[in-house]
Amino acid sequence: MKFLSIDFLWLLAFVPALWILTGHSQVFGHSQTGIHKKSNAWSSLAWLTRGSKTALWIVLCLAMAQLQTSFWHTVSQPGGTIDITQDVSGSMTTGVTDAPEVKLAGPQFAAPTPSSGTLSPLGGGSYGGGYSMDRQQAPANTPERIDASLGAITMFIKHSHKLRIALTSFDDEVYYLYPPTTNHQVILDLLPSIKNYIVTTGGGGTNFDGPNGVYEKSDGALQGAINVLSKTRSDQARIFIMVTDGDSSIDNDRAAALAAQFKALHIHIFVFGIGDDWASNGDSIQPLKAFVKSVGGEVTSVQDVSKFNSMVSDIDNLAGHTVQEKQVLGYRDALIDLLKLAALFGAAYLLLSALSREQI
Repeated sequence: MKFLSIDFLWLLAFVPALWILTGHSQVFGHSQTGIHKKSNAWSSLAWLTRGSKTALWIVLCLAMAQLQTSFWHTVSQPGGTIDITQDVSGSMTTGVTDAPEVKLAGPQFAAPTPSSGTLSPLGGGSYGGGYSMDRQQAPANTPERIDASLGAITMFIKHSHKLRIALTSFDDEVYYLYPPTTNHQVILDLLPSIKNYIVTTGGGGTNFDGPNGVYEKSDGALQGAINVLSKTRSDQARIFIMVTDGDSSIDNDRAAALAAQFKALHIHIFVFGIGDDWASNGDSIQPLKAFVKSVGGEVTSVQDVSKFNSMVSDIDNLAGHTVQEKQVLGYRDALIDLLKLAALFGAAYLLLSALSREQI
């Protein structure tokens, strides 16, 4: 238990004085019967009279001190951890033209048109399919893939359950930005720093499968997910969300090894695809799609609004199937209970006083 106004407890110091000054009970019986017998002994009736009066004072003191009683109760909430990783490779600076992606990027952007900058078809080049826009010629309000990506992450976090969320990013290597936390605002506050990284560095390559012993020496996005989620509880959902334009290869041997680890750890992978290659099922995204399929994950283009919303619902359902129950210490205000006790002791004191009279 605890007290919100502990200063009032000093009034309890008057309890001994109240008891002593009450006096000895000397008469008992009803005053109208005419039968009064003086007694110097402490009768049971006298004890009860004193006790009810003292108890009334104690209860009122506790009420003024705002007693809070403690209790244990069970709290149930979805259990699990989500690791969100954002692609920060150079291709994420590509301009976007599709309406859903522009909407995800935010109201500060407007959809670019051929007259507002130089749009050139890439047709499976280093940035995959779709269109790119020269930053030098594009208007200031032109959204890029990174803007749409961060918008998708923001929407998901605001929509998600109270799960722990970790944040990572990757280009040539994986960057661990924040460990799993239920303070989602911290994650949201870090998103602008991801955009700033691309603006200041231009981004790097795309490392999905490192280290693979061939051309990637550093940990890639998939290994990063294993590193984060392997440290979480095995009896709760482990969810990995990758937001990427998907433009990179994956070594076959390394893919098999990574898939085995994903399955052993029961990691559920979901890919939010950014860019036109995901809408057109282009060649550049096939290695990542094949890996996701091998571990039973899901991929979708954010341009397909209905499928994107459906995937978010699937993640919610997955998280909801793992429920964490824990005992939590809570406090409740005891004022009502104390007032009931005060009324009881007050009535008892009045009744007992009517049946006995005290010698001062």
